Amino acid sequence: MMRKRPDWMLALAALLVALVVTAPAAQAGDVTLLGRVTAKAAILVDNRSAEVLFSRNPDLQLPPASTTKILTAYIALRSGRGHQAVPVSRYASEIQPSKIGLRPGWLMNVEDLTYAVLLNSANDASVVLAEGLGGSVPGFARIMNDNARDLGATHSWFVNPNGLPAEGHYSTVRDLTTIMHHALREPRFRSILSTRETVIQPYAGSRRLIALRSHNRLLDNPDVRELGIRVIGKTGWTREARRCFVGAAMDDEREILVSVLGSNDLWGDLRRLIDYAFDVPSRNRYLATDDDWQRASVAPFPKTVQRNAGEGDRSAVRYHVRLGSFRSRPTADGMRRKVIRLGYPCKVEAVRAKRQTLYRVTVSNFASRKAAHKAAQTLRRSCQVEPSIVAERT
Repeated sequence: MMRKRPDWMLALAALLVALVVTAPAAQAGDVTLLGRVTAKAAILVDNRSAEVLFSRNPDLQLPPASTTKILTAYIALRSGRGHQAVPVSRYASEIQPSKIGLRPGWLMNVEDLTYAVLLNSANDASVVLAEGLGGSVPGFARIMNDNARDLGATHSWFVNPNGLPAEGHYSTVRDLTTIMHHALREPRFRSILSTRETVIQPYAGSRRLIALRSHNRLLDNPDVRELGIRVIGKTGWTREARRCFVGAAMDDEREILVSVLGSNDLWGDLRRLIDYAFDVPSRNRYLATDDDWQRASVAPFPKTVQRNAGEGDRSAVRYHVRLGSFRSRPTADGMRRKVIRLGYPCKVEAVRAKRQTLYRVTVSNFASRKAAHKAAQTLRRSCQVEPSIVAERT
């Protein structure tokens, strides 16, 4: 005969069942929802308060693909040269693969090129902008990196204006969100990202009409619109970077910035993240200042947010490539300039060794040993040096 359980045990069991049944469905659903996000790195930030709603590997340095073009377009629109016509070089016309078929000798309006960059992700248009505004691709890359630092995107380095694969070209979801926050303050930037399709034409050299259409599948998506949400943003893809997106989702009350890098299911990931974001009430009710955003862009996110994301920050170790130490500062500076021309961030440090000062040349801040090793191989061939790789925990 089975023994009868005491009444207090039955009451406790009933209470536990009741708690499970009546637990908020959103909490259980959120865990499942976020667990299905395939992206290597992702972040959700309230654009009003700078509050982080979700983050996964926010400082993991990854190839950003064509989301790079957010910064390119921002610089173009901030240049005040929107109505200026710039020439198409042969080099720009030959850039592959995503392009709008620009021809050498054409003159193109800067603002029209910005439409082509943000809607069609045109690599040729990106290079025309870089050459027209920066004198060359490396010259424009310097402008990009200066602007990124000024905006608070301190964990990124840009080598080209379009995000095509290149050694030392990387960013993070935190940095890309910071850049998007500032870019959306430009009315023309927001307007271009909100455009489904348009037509541009060369200023001179041809009368050809060039049709442009946004790559953003969630722009005017009926399922998303039915929820009262609009989504604008910039897509990206390369084989190495996989699917990427940086943008904003908004309803009548909130605007949520979303960045995704390294996704296998981009549109599914975005729907899951956006659904989660608008189900989570904001804890911060005040409007963030520029100082708030600056602090948010350089400070680590709370550990509680990291745990909710389901993964820790994998960026605790950084790898550096040391090219050598030189007795002469001019020699070290010459090596640094050569390395920068190859597209790598580089610094010279004075170090004491055996009663003398040496000048050490280092390419810093690789997210993985593999990336550092690839850079070391390139620099060994190009600079005729024997680099070494060192790891540093941050």
